[in-house]
Amino acid sequence: MKSVKFFAMFVAAAVFALSSCEKTPEGGEQGGNETALGTAAELESLTLVSGDISIDGFFTGKTVEIAYRANQYDALAEATATVKISDGATIEPDPATPRDYTVDGGVTFTVTSEDGNTTNEYTVTLIEAVSVITGELTWDKSVGELGLPAYSYANVGVAFSGTHIVTYDAQVFDLTGAPVGKLNLTGVEGSDAEGFQLAALTNDNNGVLVASVGLDASGAYVPSNPTQTRFYAWMDGYDSAPTLIHSDSANNFCVYMSVAGDVKGDAVLTFVAGRGATQMHHVWLVKNGDWENKVWSSVTTQYPGNDGNWGQALSFFDGTNDGAAATSPFIVCDSRGNNEGIQVLYMENGIETRLMGSLEEGELAGFGDLYGNYSTGSAKALLIDGVPYVAVASSGWTQVYLTIQPVDPNADYIIPTVAYSGAEVFPSVGAYYDTESGNVYVAMLSPNNQIVLYTVSVQYV
Repeated sequence: MKSVKFFAMFVAAAVFALSSCEKTPEGGEQGGNETALGTAAELESLTLVSGDISIDGFFTGKTVEIAYRANQYDALAEATATVKISDGATIEPDPATPRDYTVDGGVTFTVTSEDGNTTNEYTVTLIEAVSVITGELTWDKSVGELGLPAYSYANVGVAFSGTHIVTYDAQVFDLTGAPVGKLNLTGVEGSDAEGFQLAALTNDNNGVLVASVGLDASGAYVPSNPTQTRFYAWMDGYDSAPTLIHSDSANNFCVYMSVAGDVKGDAVLTFVAGRGATQMHHVWLVKNGDWENKVWSSVTTQYPGNDGNWGQALSFFDGTNDGAAATSPFIVCDSRGNNEGIQVLYMENGIETRLMGSLEEGELAGFGDLYGNYSTGSAKALLIDGVPYVAVASSGWTQVYLTIQPVDPNADYIIPTVAYSGAEVFPSVGAYYDTESGNVYVAMLSPNNQIVLYTVSVQYV
């Protein structure tokens, strides 16, 4: 009986196996696990990438809009795209191949479904992002609160080292105005002298501090009338030892010195030279951070430097240069004689645009170009995502003034000319755009009165 049962079970198993392999009417085997090919052909996301620029696309139907900032446009002429598409689908042309996305009509991609039966076309177009820029006073502290001594050189006495504020006496403050220490003066000639002060301060577009030191013929620090000058850059921040980037022994001491661009890359360092009926300025050109092989050039303005106020200065917007001359636009801040007030001029390709403050004509302090009614001051050019602005410190008989404005006369002021009590002949201004936070920080120094800090916020919609 056992053998009969075993045979019956064997026959039943064989019948089951054969039945499971019977063909379907379409010729397939019954019970197969074949997966259908995908029918979707969607572009689900797209990001343009060029160098360190990365911009996510915004989808409106089959149009992908790339909202770029002004300083990003040129880079999009050779960009790649990273994309996400439907599972199994393909995309043409290859988004990983660099191409020009600035062309008229944009760039079109075709997505094809896995089964080949569905295609969709998507066009990538560029639109300029709309910025909303607002400014507000962060703090206003007296020189007594900050512990600042009298400023012997009366030049530009405030600048930035990253997001730290540095003053002429080598003090360092954070963005709340709290002291955080002293500037590292290792290797700075004359810095061990009692009462040592930096002669002038500035910073590049990346927040690298540059400062000058005045020395006598023997190389000793002097608080005025130097015959030699040293220029130092704090490449690695205020708490690291600086690098000597330039020495000048021809009594061409900087007045309202300025640096622009990237001190570690392409940069422009400028300061005034002598005085005359037309004013020449030294302009040192640097390529690839090679300060040892910097090239001298000059810029001469049509405005006199010998009209009694000695305050004319240039401020470039960036460090672009061709190795023979600076190619960046720049600001001329000119202290006019006879108390006509300062004039601020935007220069680009030889074309001059006169800027105006915003004091009303009838105000007691308003004068000339509607900045302060005295003839001295300083200006710092700055780029906000490629758009040129300028911060202007100007002076008056009873007040000092700060203005933060675009160079486009038709655009709105960020901070219309605002007055602070206290007469001051030599106010100065520093500025730094911290791209990480999206904030611009502008500090104005009134040496006998106060420092004020404004924060300018940049948001894109």
